[in-house]
Amino acid sequence: MAAKHSDPASAREDATARLAADATELVRQEIARVRADLTGDLQRVGVGAGLLAAGGLLGLLGLHAGSIAMLHALESVMPQRRAELLLVTGYLTASTTLTLLALRQLRGAGLFAKRAVSQMKQQATDAAEAVQRVKAETR
Repeated sequence: MAAKHSDPASAREDATARLAADATELVRQEIARVRADLTGDLQRVGVGAGLLAAGGLLGLLGLHAGSIAMLHALESVMPQRRAELLLVTGYLTASTTLTLLALRQLRGAGLFAKRAVSQMKQQATDAAEAVQRVKAETR
């Protein structure tokens, strides 16, 4: 074993090989961690979208029942056409507001995923550059 380390060039090559292997393993671990983070984010987005759709459907059914009751109440104090127009305007305003809020939430999840991928790429680039510097220094 002493003969193996008596040659400084051989010792440097061994150290370089170990460093390259360690850097490769570190990059693989980081990729696995980011992949797990992205999978978790995508699952949350999927569940959120499903809940949003279910809530929207139930809201639509409730809105229909309430709409009929409200229309009858409004018709007792104003002409039928005006009551219908007032109701439709209110519904469209509420629908637009809720849709914009939902889109903002979904876009926020996408920004996190892009940021995580960008960080992973930067870390992989930094690790590769460090390995190249060590290889260049040992020559």
